[in-house]
Amino acid sequence: MKLLCRLDNKYIHITNVYGPSNPTQKLGFITWLMNLDTSDFDEWALGGDFNLIRNPKNKNKHGRDIREMNLFNEMISDLDLVEIPFSGRNYTWSNMQADPLLLKLDWVFTSSSWTLSFPGTFVQPLSKPLSIHIPYVLHIGSKIPKSNMFRFDNFWVDHQGFMDTVGLHWNNSPVFANAAKNLSSKLKQVRAGLKSWSKNLSNLSKLIYNCKWVLLLLDGLEDQRSLSIMELDFENLVKEHLAALLESKRIYWRQRNSLRWIKLGDENTEFFHTIATISHKRNFIVSLLNHEGSPVTDHDQKANLLLTAFKERLGNSEFASMAYELSSILTVYDLDGLDSDFSQDEIDMVIKSLPNNHAPGPDGFNGLFFKKC
Repeated sequence: MKLLCRLDNKYIHITNVYGPSNPTQKLGFITWLMNLDTSDFDEWALGGDFNLIRNPKNKNKHGRDIREMNLFNEMISDLDLVEIPFSGRNYTWSNMQADPLLLKLDWVFTSSSWTLSFPGTFVQPLSKPLSIHIPYVLHIGSKIPKSNMFRFDNFWVDHQGFMDTVGLHWNNSPVFANAAKNLSSKLKQVRAGLKSWSKNLSNLSKLIYNCKWVLLLLDGLEDQRSLSIMELDFENLVKEHLAALLESKRIYWRQRNSLRWIKLGDENTEFFHTIATISHKRNFIVSLLNHEGSPVTDHDQKANLLLTAFKERLGNSEFASMAYELSSILTVYDLDGLDSDFSQDEIDMVIKSLPNNHAPGPDGFNGLFFKKC
């Protein structure tokens, strides 16, 4: 059996008290969990030693119970749980032998509502000096650190002033004789202009909240008396603006999720928000070791460590010479046509073939920007 305790109706901690060779009690525990009376709107986390694995990769040696794994995954699916990964550790339990058996028996899951309210939640595994289990700390955060890197948001193209902003900064950028440098300069100017212009659009949640508050106020007035013609017109304008903001929010999170197979039914903004948050958790680096060997967990400090390591490696090549002659193995082609200018049709064909949500270069401008502009 398992012992459970609930803290503030938010967190459920599980302590394993049944033996690993007792499949009956495991089945009973899984059945009990699947029958938990939970709402889709509850914000709760579930964590501890489940004494169960999800797939063969959770064990370093052969041998596993397929039935138990299927039941465990079925329970996770039925409860609509989101796994919080143990970043940097594949296993959480060891039998401490010379040739150890390693397993991942400890798990942390959250509800979908928890993921939306606390997207910065992550697990930090610690060292195990005495226990056969890896201790861990569950960090709960409501914000995800944002990168300073520019990223073009698709919903910008539908807002008033977008084309004017692009045209203004494109035409007022410095002109250089070199075509590549000229293009780079124009894109840099447009990027700076869009950054400044988009600040009024960035806080979609606050704008949506304000529109809903105004509509709630008008509904309260309508309960007391009939709305005037001006008030009705104002209400319609707010509703239209709210619909545009909700569409922008849907496009924002649709662009950031990693599911490309969905073609229909993409009005569920919360679904894409959850998928994007799960993707962030999987790619999240909990800590890095600095030059002194001490772990660093602060976001800015981790970014500086990565940048420093990249700069130290950049340009340091150990390549000395080529031991063979390439001309003896390469087929010679007539490449005179590569010197000719690109035609307008070729340029149009390339732009039309660009995927909307992918940037062909490191400047952050994706295919939709080039198609629209």
